Amino acid sequence: MYYPDEQPQQTTRNNLRLTKDGVNHVMLSKSNPVVGKVMPAFDFSLNPKDEAFSTSYMPYRDASRLSEQGLPLFTSWFYYFPMHTYLGKSKHFFVSPRVRKTFDPSASEHACFDPVEEMFWKIKRKDSVFPELRHLVNRPLGSTEIINLPLAAAKRCAVMNFYGKSDPKNEDSSFILVLSDGGMTEIKASLDKAGMRSQQPRDSKWVDFLLGDVTDPEIGLEARASTKVASGNQERGIPTNILVFSDSETQLVNARQLATPRAALAQRHNFFDIDAVWNIPTSQAIVDRLIDDGEIPLEFMKKICGNHCDFPSDSPVKFSAESTSFAPESKRSTPDPDIPVFSGSQSSEPRPAAAFAAPTPAAMPPASDNETPKAFSERIDKEVAARLITDPSATFITVLNNDTEAILRYIQGKNS
Repeated sequence: MYYPDEQPQQTTRNNLRLTKDGVNHVMLSKSNPVVGKVMPAFDFSLNPKDEAFSTSYMPYRDASRLSEQGLPLFTSWFYYFPMHTYLGKSKHFFVSPRVRKTFDPSASEHACFDPVEEMFWKIKRKDSVFPELRHLVNRPLGSTEIINLPLAAAKRCAVMNFYGKSDPKNEDSSFILVLSDGGMTEIKASLDKAGMRSQQPRDSKWVDFLLGDVTDPEIGLEARASTKVASGNQERGIPTNILVFSDSETQLVNARQLATPRAALAQRHNFFDIDAVWNIPTSQAIVDRLIDDGEIPLEFMKKICGNHCDFPSDSPVKFSAESTSFAPESKRSTPDPDIPVFSGSQSSEPRPAAAFAAPTPAAMPPASDNETPKAFSERIDKEVAARLITDPSATFITVLNNDTEAILRYIQGKNS
């Protein structure tokens, strides 16, 4: 579960910053009551190096591709990244190095090594030989208190470009808005709400939807921060931070049309240019911060991460490769409903070609004519898990052998 509320990130020298210098980001939370405009997706039919790319945009849905429910899929105005959130007493917040493998299948194991994930699964697995360290990964039974665990699996978080305010006293500005997977699910559900047939459609281009294209630079609706107890949290009563565009879920109430300044379009960030936007730390940087925090036994850290990181010792401890791969393969690379793992965009817009560079040749499992996109994506996930046993670099991209149509079919299935 992701708890962004009332947890301001400290700004000490030990913190791992989420984004690069000059790239502003805001957590969607009660302490950050954002109001403004969700920005549209870039038009990736253009080269990102072209001058026109920075102000290009496309609709919030792609009418040419449908979900299993028959709804047009969303384009890439939002995206998902695996993040470690409020980790330990210093509340570290950073994108997991694992994401490099998604954007570059040729990335080395060392470049993608995530010390937090490795140590977490070494303790978390049922047959762990470190039961005395379970307090590092488990919340106290029955506790609903917000606790920053020293070790936790990366959570899938949604990001989007946003123009507006995170504080009523501030001027409008551009920033990356970060929110939980659950919050994004609620937002997508609100955008899927059908319009009332007895009313004039708000958006003539998307007459079947109550809210229409909320990212449209001319007629998109103002977004406001709010909270909602999601269906999965009814028993615990935990609110999820969301964006709302109307005070009613079934009709337009206090829905305000808001135009986007052209300058704001040019201030958006291309999420796919990961080294320009995201401050993805090295495994060494992560270990250094965890050592500074002092919550994880140093000898345990050496045993799990000794092949990838240096430690303050006269004789650095090194172990075999097998000793640094404790996480179950299925947990490290296969999506899990409780601990979401990034395995492709939930949007329908293709990623830039660089994201699919240097694939490892592999035979693509053929798709049946009667196989739904969802069934196809589930089959590919199983194939990835099977190949990981002998090939640690396997991803859905390498399994599909960089076939664009198959990749889009896979992403469509993940979005359904």
